[in-house]
Amino acid sequence: MVLREALLLAHGGGWPPRAATPGPDGGRDDAGDGEPGPKWTPSTVAERFPTPEAVSALDAGRLAAAAWHWEPATARRVLRAWVAAGDGPDARWPQLLAPLATPAPPTHLADHHALAARTLPDAPVGLVAGYVGDPVLGAWAAEALRAAGQPLEADAVPRSSRLLWQLDRLHALAVPAWRASFTRYAETADADGPEPTDGPDSSKDPGRALELQALYDAFQQTAADWPGGTDVLTAELAHADPFTASHSLELLTDHPDQEIARPAALAHRECDRARSGPAPEAGGGGAGRRKAGKKARKRGGRR
Repeated sequence: MVLREALLLAHGGGWPPRAATPGPDGGRDDAGDGEPGPKWTPSTVAERFPTPEAVSALDAGRLAAAAWHWEPATARRVLRAWVAAGDGPDARWPQLLAPLATPAPPTHLADHHALAARTLPDAPVGLVAGYVGDPVLGAWAAEALRAAGQPLEADAVPRSSRLLWQLDRLHALAVPAWRASFTRYAETADADGPEPTDGPDSSKDPGRALELQALYDAFQQTAADWPGGTDVLTAELAHADPFTASHSLELLTDHPDQEIARPAALAHRECDRARSGPAPEAGGGGAGRRKAGKKARKRGGRR
C-alpha cells in the first residue's frame, strides 16, 4: 500500500497506462489519461497502482518510461528495488541501462536524460564504462565515471551525446532565466530602460537578471569550444531536440552580441517549424502571442 500511495503522489494519478485498450463495452478504455469517460475497473486500478510484486515483474522499458514522471527520490528508490529483485545484485542492470540508451520521444527527452543522470551513478562502473561511446548515453556515462574517479579519453564521448548533454545544461539554466525575466517584467512593466549596446562587452549588463546572465555565460563558454562555433552549435541544438532547445534559443535571440543573437534567432525559427509544422496564416493569434511574450522577456531581462 505504501508503494501504491507513493506512485499516486509521484505520478499525480497512478501508474502511466499502456496504450488504450478496448473496454468492457468494446470502446476504448483510456482511464486516467484525461480523456472523457474514464472506465475504472479492478484490472485498471491494479494496472495504475501496482503492488511491489507487480513492479518487480515489469519490463525495464516500461519502468524507465514511468520513472520520467516521478520525483527523483521516488524514482531512485523504485529502480533500486527493481534491480534488487533480479537473480543477482547486478543481473538486471544491463536490462535497465538499455532503455536509457534508447532515444526517448521528443516531448520527454529532458525527463529521459534527467533519469539517466540520476540512475547511472548507482550502476556498476564496468557496465557504465561500456556506454561512454554510446551516441545517446555517452556523456552521462562519462560524467558518472568522472564522479567515480575513473580516467577517460578526451574524445571518448560521441559528439551527438555531448550535444544532448550541453542542451540539457543550457535548458537547466533557461528555466530559471525565464522565471526571472517574467518576474522582473511584472515588477517594472511601466518602466523604461536604456537599450544595451551591441557587442561582447554589453553581455555583462549589470541590470540583467542573474539567471539570464548565467545562461549567456554558459552558452558563450560552450560555443567557444564547439567545432564551428556559435552558428553550428545553435543549428545543431535546434536539430537535436527542438522542443527543449527552443527555450534556450529564444532567450538567446535577445543577446546583445548579434553574432550570437542572429544565429539563435534562425535556430529558434527552425524549432518553431519542427514543433508547429507550417506557419499560421496572416492574422492568426499565434504570432501575436509570440510577440507579446518576447516583449515581456526583453523588458524582464534588461531591467
